[in-house]
Amino acid sequence: MTPNIYLIEDDFDVRTALTQAFELEDHRVAAFASAEACLPKIPQHAEAVVVTDVRLPKADGEEVLKLVQTFDPDLPVILITGHGDVPMAVRCLKFGAFDFFEKPLDAMALVTSVRNALKQRRLILLTRQLATDLEMEDKPLSEQVNDFEKLVLERALKLHRGRLTEVMNALDLPRKTLSDKMAKHGLKRESFT
Repeated sequence: MTPNIYLIEDDFDVRTALTQAFELEDHRVAAFASAEACLPKIPQHAEAVVVTDVRLPKADGEEVLKLVQTFDPDLPVILITGHGDVPMAVRCLKFGAFDFFEKPLDAMALVTSVRNALKQRRLILLTRQLATDLEMEDKPLSEQVNDFEKLVLERALKLHRGRLTEVMNALDLPRKTLSDKMAKHGLKRESFT
């Protein structure tokens, strides 16, 4: 399965501890000791987040952020530092870092930030896909709206693994409306579990 967290941390013990913390939350982690080893492994349009230490042997966190942004400016990058470098944190956040944490880490705060970054990433990828799908369509507007509605439902069902209560909450739809729309598009909950 494709990782959803790409972790760059040169300290073996910290890398191991973070990997375990993320895996306990059911994330798939690819952990690396350097940016040079990690960055080529990230597929384009990955539904993922990069978590990187700021102080690395060959590239610092700012460089990693800039490198990531060259191949995907919307890929979330979360930076970790043990040096309390506030000016660097401010610069990185201005350049588009998703979040910045100081060591010692609050593991739950970091896990929450990763979760939020992944949600944002999914929305960005969905928006990109929808824009591409709609641009390529040479259909009447009513058919495009219908296709868009079906695509949103499919993505929500997939994201929430067919759990209708979660889909209802995510789309802010009453159960009957969701059921009617699923029937209209021939979607069955069982196909997404």
